Amino acid sequence: MSLPAFGLPAIAASLGISNGTSIALVLASQVALAAVLLPFAGIGDWLGYRRICTFGLWVVFVGSIGSVISGSLPVLLVCRVLQGIGCAAIFAV
Repeated sequence: MSLPAFGLPAIAASLGISNGTSIALVLASQVALAAVLLPFAGIGDWLGYRRICTFGLWVVFVGSIGSVISGSLPVLLVCRVLQGIGCAAIFAV
C-alpha cells in the first residue's frame, strides 16, 4: 500500500472529489509500474542498470515535486503515473 492511500480522504476533500474517485491516485502509479517494469529490465540489460536506476530516481523526484505542487486531479494523476514509471525503473535493477 502506498503512502497516498492513507491520506486519500484529505486529498479528496482538498481537490473536491469523491472518495471513490480518489482511488485512481493509488491505482495510477500501480498500473504504470506494472506496465513498464519488464521493459525497463530489458532496457537495463541494453543500456546498463546504473543508468536505468538513475533515470528512475530522477523521474520519481520530478513526479514527487509535481505531486506536491499540483492543484487538480488530472495533474496529480499524471504525476502519480510518473512516480510509478520511475519506481519501475528502480525496481528493474
